[in-house]
Amino acid sequence: MTALRRVGLRIVLIALGVAVLSGCYSRAQRIYQRAEAFLAKGETRLAAEEYRRLVIEEPRSALADDALYKLAYLFREDFSNPTSAIKTYLMLADGRPASPYADDALLWVAYIQRHDMRSPAAVRATCEKVKDRFPDNKRVIARCHLHLVEALYARGQYEQAMTEAELLESEVPDQRRQVAAAALIHARAAQRCLGDDEKTVKLFEQILEKYPDTYSAAEAKRAIGLIWYDVRAEDEEKTRQALEAAARVMHGVAPFSGAGSIKQQQLAALRSLLLFHGLKLDEQTLLAVSGAAFDFLYKTEDPSVGSRLFVRNPYVVVANTMGFATNEWSAPDAESSFSSLAQAIKHGRPVLVQQRSPERRWVIVTGYRPAQDQVFYMAPGQSNASRTTRQKFLQQWSSEKSLGFGAYYQFSLGDRDRTVPPAELVMETLRTALAVNEGRTVAGVASGMQAYRLLEQDLAGQPSDNLPKILAWRERQLPELQRCRRAACVFLRQQAPNLPSDRHGNLLQAAGVYESIEQEYNALAGAIQRANEQPEDEEMVREGWERAARQLHFIMDLEEQAAEYLRGAVAG
Repeated sequence: MTALRRVGLRIVLIALGVAVLSGCYSRAQRIYQRAEAFLAKGETRLAAEEYRRLVIEEPRSALADDALYKLAYLFREDFSNPTSAIKTYLMLADGRPASPYADDALLWVAYIQRHDMRSPAAVRATCEKVKDRFPDNKRVIARCHLHLVEALYARGQYEQAMTEAELLESEVPDQRRQVAAAALIHARAAQRCLGDDEKTVKLFEQILEKYPDTYSAAEAKRAIGLIWYDVRAEDEEKTRQALEAAARVMHGVAPFSGAGSIKQQQLAALRSLLLFHGLKLDEQTLLAVSGAAFDFLYKTEDPSVGSRLFVRNPYVVVANTMGFATNEWSAPDAESSFSSLAQAIKHGRPVLVQQRSPERRWVIVTGYRPAQDQVFYMAPGQSNASRTTRQKFLQQWSSEKSLGFGAYYQFSLGDRDRTVPPAELVMETLRTALAVNEGRTVAGVASGMQAYRLLEQDLAGQPSDNLPKILAWRERQLPELQRCRRAACVFLRQQAPNLPSDRHGNLLQAAGVYESIEQEYNALAGAIQRANEQPEDEEMVREGWERAARQLHFIMDLEEQAAEYLRGAVAG
């Protein structure tokens, strides 16, 4: 349990105790409990709204501090909004100076200023505030000062970093971990700006002498070894041999299509990866097992998001369902992630990565020859692997945290631990189908029945403002949904014989409902088209969009009916 969760749990227990003694919940407690419930379900946007509401409407509540702290955490970690995170932490630290979170809030401000803003000046200002506010808290002062040393080093201000590292040691010498970390940065900065190996080694040796049991000491020891290691002759031969040993180029990766939506392209690439490992899946099975055959996503501002986003990571879901081990990795920079990719290639495992240039697409990396500086990959629509330099490949690698994937994301299949029995495959797929059908938020996008209700509201509201987006959704997304529901129907009918007879009927009934849903999507497309073509009569326009909304509501009823059949098949 994280520190944030533990703090939250203590606050909730205290609040519940007070509520029991008083016989009723306060308004602040009710708001706070709603926020906690949303957070527990992963509905972070709704949780943030409730935390913010508590702070605004009940500022004097004992729970307001905790609400501000968690709101800032959501801005920092879930919403990737460092500016709002800093603003919220400062509301807590400055507006509630007596709060037990005040010191920690300022430390997080310094952390964000270092990691996200990369501003030594901003970190320095925060350090001054920490020293003024908490002059006797050496731990907090040391941690904040270390952020300043790190920020200066990261910006290449090596002499200033060395000066601040020495100042940190003189001011709080008993804070060994922070002082040791600052001394390590001091030595590294000296190595960069002095160019004197002997002086640099002495600085690293001082860390070993003063702080022998710290992580910084281990890093200092490694740095000394790198400085004095003989890299001539024998080492050059070892390097050459290591490069040759790391080289591998795999053949036999099947071409995959670059046509259709991004989701189609992703599944096509996954299909090729599975085939390389000896498993052939048809499109209907892949759509069903991944959950795409059953999901529905919608966002008013971006109705096309359903063609790009999965409710669950399809690579992991399919691989686990089919009995494969997986390697999934992302990192803050391409260099860090590439080392893991190179290891996968070395062990004969092609790797899926997302490129941002020359266009946004998924490719399969099939080889790496470090000595020749060559990276090989299969791109969509190509029959043979392309090659590029390592540096160019790193530049093409997508750094975006989007569509449910982290920065510099990679995925590869490991060994297949077992062959999954047909009945187990069906049951796992049904569980996935029920999970993606639940109404929740995925990467800020409504899914399942929640998404349907949102679209229903947009249709019933006569979407004059976002009409082009609704029409584009009808034109592009409805065919995609029909293809998916058709796949659900085919998969369920094919797999029904693999379940016991008492569950067989449930699958066939669900398949029939999905077939009806596919047909009803046609009716929905027609209703939207007719609503758009109505004459400039306000009443007729309103009735047209209401009919479209009713048609969608009928589809929602069918989706719930299909889900009931699936639940019946799972429960037996």
